[in-house]
Amino acid sequence: MIVKTSFDDGSAYDYKICELLKKYNIGGTFYIPTINDLSESEIISMSKDFEIGGHTTTHPKDLKKLSPEEQYNEIKDNKYYLEKLIGKKVNSFCYPGGKYNEITIEQVKKAGFQSARTTIQDSISKPVDMFRIKTSIHIYPETKEYNKPDFLKEGIRLFNKAKEEDSYFHLWGHGWEIEKFGIWKEFELLLKYIKQYE
Repeated sequence: MIVKTSFDDGSAYDYKICELLKKYNIGGTFYIPTINDLSESEIISMSKDFEIGGHTTTHPKDLKKLSPEEQYNEIKDNKYYLEKLIGKKVNSFCYPGGKYNEITIEQVKKAGFQSARTTIQDSISKPVDMFRIKTSIHIYPETKEYNKPDFLKEGIRLFNKAKEEDSYFHLWGHGWEIEKFGIWKEFELLLKYIKQYE
């Protein structure tokens, strides 16, 4: 079974997420745009224990609405910035807001990335297309409006199913959302469950 966690946007709360992941000895990828809420020293520190991924320079609302050249510059410049900062290759990318098209994928490949994560959820299938990696559960409160389930209950259900099938479980979210909705306790409970039964 493969267990992945990833967190987007370079929130000031990502450092708190790092501490929780370290507490339960769980790995993670942090997708950080060039314009973010972390200090450069924090990003460098995070890169020592976790993977750093690309997330564009300015985090456009809809990357696919930009021209191919603009998309490429957003993607390539962010990769260059992160690699220069942390002194390591940055191989994984995440589409801001999960918005992309075939042209976007072409630009991500052209920039030298080896994989890219989407925001598609409810999947426990091992990735087949490495530039359309799906996720299992989004750390977000239960809402009917956005068709969001209770992430803790649904996360446990999908984790158990992935474990039974020896497949793939991918937990993702945003530090600023965890803080905004006050769901740190539930997030930690899910991490604890994953570590206990992994």
